[in-house]
Formats: sequence, C-alpha cells, structure tokens
Amino acid sequence: MHIEKYNRSALGHILQHCENEKVRAKRDNVDSNRHNENYNLVKGSGIDNLRKILKQVHCSKRKDVNIICSCVVSVPDNLPKGREREFFIYACKFLSNRYKSPCVSACCHFNEPNSKPHLHFIFVPLVFDKKKDRYKVCAKEKITKQDLQSLHQDFQKYLKDNMHLDLDILNGATANGNKTINELKADTLKKEISLLQKKKSQLLNAIEQVLSR
Repeated sequence: MHIEKYNRSALGHILQHCENEKVRAKRDNVDSNRHNENYNLVKGSGIDNLRKILKQVHCSKRKDVNIICSCVVSVPDNLPKGREREFFIYACKFLSNRYKSPCVSACCHFNEPNSKPHLHFIFVPLVFDKKKDRYKVCAKEKITKQDLQSLHQDFQKYLKDNMHLDLDILNGATANGNKTINELKADTLKKEISLLQKKKSQLLNAIEQVLSR
C-alpha cells in the first residue's frame, strides 16, 4: 500500500488511469482485452464525485494545492484465490475509517500484466478548520509522516481482525514505510529480471548437458 498526493494539473491523468484504461492501453503496459475485469466500488465518475464534494467545502485556488490523495493497495501474495473483491472492500472500509474523508473513486485493476491486482482508492483529504468553522481540503494535515509509519501495521491488524487471515502486508516493499508508484514498479521489474535470469541459467545448463552427451 502506498499513498500519493495530486494537484489540479494531475487530476485528469490519475482519474483517467483509474477509470478508463482503454484510453491509455497503447501508451502503457495494459491488456485492453481484460479491461472488463476491472470494476469500481464507488458509483459515478470520479471527476463528477469530486466536483460535488468541492462545492461543499473550502479549497484554495492555488495551483500547487493537493486536491486528492490516491492510495494503491495491491493484493497480498498469500490471499486465497476468489477473495480479491472481499479484500478490496475491506481495504476501502479501512481507508474510509482511517482518513474520514469522502472517496470519489475506488477502481480495482486486473489487466496490468506487470502488476498484481490492485485498488486505486482516491479520496479528498478533508480536515475541519476550527477557526473558520468549516471543512477544508488539506492533504498536508491529513497525510502525515506519523500516519504513514503505522499505516501498514494497522492495515494488517485490521485485515486479521475482519478477514481472519494473516496476510503479508508487511513485506519488503512496505516494511520501511510508504513507497511511490515508480519505486514499486521498479521493485516488480527487478523481481521479473531476476526470474528471467534464473530461467536463462537453467536453459543454458540444459543445453550444455545435451551437447555433452
């Protein structure tokens, strides 16, 4: 699990990535034939839901203000087959309870060959401004270093209490804290390269054995 913050200039890209992968299939590594396997646990389009929320709260007009947070939750290696949807639903409940902010989109992706099935939980980071007696958008106050330090441990405990499973949430990618999307993709590529090198070595050994006969 990892969280990133996005300002207005990035809204179109991240929401398109989550909700309409057919558009980006030619540009990125996406299997468009499996697009129908994806689904959204939130009704309506992310941009429409976002606009409705922003009309009800205070949001600075500055271009650099982070308006949404995107939390990507990948399926653990030891999750039993057939329980992916249940896992994603509990992940949504955990994040909703933790951040107490409205979710605008919760897309589950199954059509990225180089990635595990994963959830994009996108929410508006709202905090209550006591001085002005209103809610405001403030990712800095909502997502703190202290919060990220305990995020994975708390999520693992939540899943154990609710799904009654000891899932591998705390692994090499999460034990040291929150990682970016690029860092997680790099980790995945390293594993794939290592696997290919192992297969190459096995193939060469097999060829040598045939030639030595």
